[in-house]
Amino acid sequence: DPRVLMINLPGCDTYGHSTGGPNRPDVMSKLVAGVDKQLGRLIKAYTDRGLFDQTIFVVTGDHGMVPNTYQVQDTAIKEAIRAAGGDYLFHTGGSAAFIWLQNPQTAPVVAQRLVDAVPHARVAHYQTMQSGGYSHHAVTPTGQALDSVLDAAHQYLLGTCAGPLSPDITLTLVENMVVRNRLQGNASSAHGNHSGPTWGVQHIPLVIAGPGVKAGAVLDFPARLMDIAPTALTLMGIQPTRMDGVELSDALLRPTSAAQRATDDLTPTITAYQRAISAQSATDLQDQRAAAAAP
Repeated sequence: DPRVLMINLPGCDTYGHSTGGPNRPDVMSKLVAGVDKQLGRLIKAYTDRGLFDQTIFVVTGDHGMVPNTYQVQDTAIKEAIRAAGGDYLFHTGGSAAFIWLQNPQTAPVVAQRLVDAVPHARVAHYQTMQSGGYSHHAVTPTGQALDSVLDAAHQYLLGTCAGPLSPDITLTLVENMVVRNRLQGNASSAHGNHSGPTWGVQHIPLVIAGPGVKAGAVLDFPARLMDIAPTALTLMGIQPTRMDGVELSDALLRPTSAAQRATDDLTPTITAYQRAISAQSATDLQDQRAAAAAP
């Protein structure tokens, strides 16, 4: 009987990428039903062994599945970088482009060129080191402004990967857009991707159940993946220390006052970030529907 067991159920990810996820409820409903069946088998096995009431279950995912309404070839990104004098090293990402340069001092100029030249680019952030810490600076398409709360949300997410090996530039695209490379052939046949500060990518399921967890509660706090570990440790009677996340106190039957304060202190800021990202996604989707309906 393992004390900790991690299980990957890859069907939704595999077929979501190939079919478009939410765009194909006929396919995804069958896959979700399959996941539900497998979870049922697991619960039965734990129940049969008399371990169910002692077990904490966590079900989550690693990214949302967007249908990729728009796609841009990576050649457009490389051309913009080189046209601005950047020495392209490599880039990664799907729903955003994370770019490394061999001459990072050109990042401000390259970032401006990227947002002006790459279709459907919203903002680029270039990283600098100041006073021993890392900062990200927003660059928007010429003549456009960026909502301050939305930028703060982007800065918050970028701060989770700030460091000496971080990308020099992060190019954020509109909702439902993904970067493809020329080796992928028919890009329209692939959907969804990891990374990017858009709601379609960031919005994922999280279910926690077990001893010490409120039954049937739906939480308002915008939970993060890094909050799972301290919450699980607390439920197992282990005091979490020096962790980035917080205990999801609203999910606990008996949260400590310190845990509740930590959650309460974070709630206004994290909720504002969530709402800003979600609102921008809704605007993007509305614009895309209007464009599709135009004659």
